[in-house]
Amino acid sequence: VGSPSVGVIVAKTAADNLTPVVLELGGKDPFVVCDDADVKSIVQTACRGVWQNMGQNCAGPERFFVYEKVYDEFCDGVTAVVKNMKIGPSLGDPLVDCGAICMGPRQMLHYQK
Repeated sequence: VGSPSVGVIVAKTAADNLTPVVLELGGKDPFVVCDDADVKSIVQTACRGVWQNMGQNCAGPERFFVYEKVYDEFCDGVTAVVKNMKIGPSLGDPLVDCGAICMGPRQMLHYQK
């Protein structure tokens, strides 16, 4: 797990030797829900992918492509899961699903403009 500054170091070091390198810089990981999907069985997985580690997961889904046939069922399922999530300070409370995330000032510059 790295950061933009670590990515710069890796890219520069690789360039010095013309070493091919591919950097994972937080891509837009798609989650596709086909029209023949068993929606009830994947809603929890979809939600866990998004909220696991409060989104601080480079492989977590960020874009959802849902076929029209199952769109409403999928959205209703995700809504039900989210409405039942417990939000708050997680220190010592095993029933809290998600809480605050801390980012340093340099990271926040990328998000707040």
